[in-house]
Amino acid sequence: MAEFDELLTNFSPAWERHHRWHTLEGRRRQFPAYRERPNAVLAGSEVKLFFLLTYFKNNSLQQHQAASFGISQAHVSQLSTALLGA
Repeated sequence: MAEFDELLTNFSPAWERHHRWHTLEGRRRQFPAYRERPNAVLAGSEVKLFFLLTYFKNNSLQQHQAASFGISQAHVSQLSTALLGA
């Protein structure tokens, strides 16, 4: 758990900076987003980091990621691309 917390310390501010000015599709926002939407699929930096780490482990199995997180395979692809850009 200490390793996860250490990764989270660096990941969280990097993701927040990226997300403030970019959409999940990678487009630049006209106005900054200061907080995530209440209906976010992956709510919170901890869940996003866990998603990304499991994605790295099971990269070729996007269907597995989709089933595990209750989203579509296309959304897995979109989220992983956005989170890797952070």
